[in-house]
Amino acid sequence: MIRLLDPFAWWARPAPALERARPTDAAAMAAIHAQSFRLGWDENEMLRMIADRGVVAHVIRRRAGADVAGFVLSRVAADEAEIFTVAVAPAVRGGGDAG
Repeated sequence: MIRLLDPFAWWARPAPALERARPTDAAAMAAIHAQSFRLGWDENEMLRMIADRGVVAHVIRRRAGADVAGFVLSRVAADEAEIFTVAVAPAVRGGGDAG
């Protein structure tokens, strides 16, 4: 349903981009984590997690090539999986990019 008061409701938004995290994303991931949790993980911890072959690290960008808007770090071992953390930048929370 299009809201009549929103003149841009018909304008298609670019699709968010989910990508594997790269070492160059570590600083942005650390900043988002620090804004999301009382004891945020620092850039070195993010780099260690990204480099760890047992960790699955993904970032979300509001569109391809944009800044990191959020991320998820998880681990898969045998037939189990564990999510370590999920964080979204405060500026983009509630914007509808997750679904």
